[in-house]
Amino acid sequence: MNYYNEIKNKIIDNEVYSKVKDYSKERHKVITYFEIGKLLTEAGGKYGDNIIEEYSKKLVVEVGKKYNRSTLFRMRQFYNLFSNEKVAPLVQQLSWSHCLIILPIKNIDEINSYIYSKKANLYLTYKGILFNKKYDVIEMKKYEKCNNDMISIVIDDIGVYNINDHYELEVKKFDKEELKKNKNLLINSNVIWYNSSKLPLVLRNRIDGDRIKINDGTKKIKDLLIDEKIPTDLRDKLLLLEKDNEVLNVFGIRKSQTLIDSKNNDILITLREKE
Repeated sequence: MNYYNEIKNKIIDNEVYSKVKDYSKERHKVITYFEIGKLLTEAGGKYGDNIIEEYSKKLVVEVGKKYNRSTLFRMRQFYNLFSNEKVAPLVQQLSWSHCLIILPIKNIDEINSYIYSKKANLYLTYKGILFNKKYDVIEMKKYEKCNNDMISIVIDDIGVYNINDHYELEVKKFDKEELKKNKNLLINSNVIWYNSSKLPLVLRNRIDGDRIKINDGTKKIKDLLIDEKIPTDLRDKLLLLEKDNEVLNVFGIRKSQTLIDSKNNDILITLREKE
């Protein structure tokens, strides 16, 4: 077998495919690189490890600069990591960027177990990788630890409240006549109509144990978010409005029955992105 020609042809085929069939080009790339990794491993066994250096010099000239020594080395490393029959099916579940993140891991079995976990949502860090499974979608990236300050803001008057760099909360006068002109306004769960005499409220993050009143009972907000299929990494970023330890609204998700039943409303409270 002429390993070099096989590798070159696969690369050229993938370059053509990536320009024609966008919907599946990433999967095709991963499978192609896996197959090239296998060829490089076999060629290395026959001709020695320097074969990657030799092939890369020719490919850079004949195909493109991105097929350098480092790229070929990663393809071989990728194949050797995933060649085990237990994890080979995993190849088709990942993008090439995912694969590059995983390469430093010597034991792939644990990542494999996360991807094929029966849990619909999974959000965790493993050896420097942030792994996020959102139902049928898999995301992986290098984990960068950051400190997010908890939000707790007292809403006690008309005005605009700064939340963070991205969001603000506006409270303004809004009577029944104005609502008649904007009948669909309250469909938006980021907008609520409320009684100003019942201020103050507290705008805060979700915490463990939070419940919301629905019809004649209450429901754990955690269970509500699962039912709504909210990705795990977004759940702790959601903002709530609270009155005397009762959650009135989960912005973007659900209004409580207490809020729906509120009477003599005269203010509009809106969570919005900053311009």
